[in-house]
This record gives sequence, C-alpha cells and structure tokens, in this order.
Amino acid sequence: MEALRIVFAVEIAPVFDAYGGWRASPDWSKLDEVLALSRRYRLPVVGVLRMTPAPLSSCPAAPDPGKCPPNDYGRYGSLAAQIAAHARGVIRHWEVVNEPDMRWAFSGTTSQYAWMLRATYDAIKAIASEDQVLLGGMTTRQASRAWLARVFATPEADAAHRFDVANVHLRRP
Repeated sequence: MEALRIVFAVEIAPVFDAYGGWRASPDWSKLDEVLALSRRYRLPVVGVLRMTPAPLSSCPAAPDPGKCPPNDYGRYGSLAAQIAAHARGVIRHWEVVNEPDMRWAFSGTTSQYAWMLRATYDAIKAIASEDQVLLGGMTTRQASRAWLARVFATPEADAAHRFDVANVHLRRP
C-alpha cells in the first residue's frame, strides 16, 4: 500500500515575485516550514506547482495573473527547477498545475500547458533526475479527455513524454 502523502500548493509567484516585480532573492520561508514539517513527521509531500509570477505572466494586468501561462517557458521551467533543487530530498513529486483543464485554475490554452509541462519536466529532471513530475490533475469530465488529447497533440512539445505520473481527480463514486 502506498504511503500517505500531503499535497501542498507550492506557489511559484510568492517565492520569486514581490508586488509585481522580481525579488532580489527567493523567499523560501513558507516552503521551508513545510519541508521542516515533512522531515519531522516523515510525511512525504506532493508539491503542486502553481501561480505564474506576474513579471513572467502572459497577462500581467489581469486580476489573477498567476492563472495565466508564462511568456517565457524556459524561465518558468528554471523557476520550477530552483524550487525542486531547494526541496531536493524532501519533495520528490511535482504536479504541474492543479486541474489545468479547468478555467478557474488555468486560463491558458492546451498548447500553452503542453509547453509549460515540457519546460517544467525538462528543468526538474536536469536538476533532480530522481524526482517525479506529475501531469496536472485532470478532472473526470468528458471535456477533459478532449482537452488532454489536444495537449498531447501540440506539435513538437512532446507532452505525452514529459511526465512520469498521470494524475486524475476523482469526485464521483
């Protein structure tokens, strides 16, 4: 039987972004609290990477720029890799956006998600090859299947090969 895991939203924006601008150095304080608790109680954590920093968001003036895809996938992947490096050995599973198939969570296109997934996977694997990258948790709606098919069909993103664990959120018996 698989061990219990704590799912924790690792919000990228507050680590690197301060009031719409880049921090001089990352703020690890909240993540460090979770890492300490994970070590203390020996509870593994799944880190859900979410919230694009406003300076990197493709819609920086939107009411919630964190839901938008990045305007630079390489930089986004680099930020995710910095987080994975900081949490190395404690958080070993990284979900790329929670329920990206739902507009309340992610306002980008399927193609934009495919490139986010690729950039995040490639960057995390380069820094912590032992870590597992999870496909953003899909809902069980019929429309989600078509959404995911479009993600996988994104030319040259190779999204179908840029995750280690498929992730589905079941809400019905």
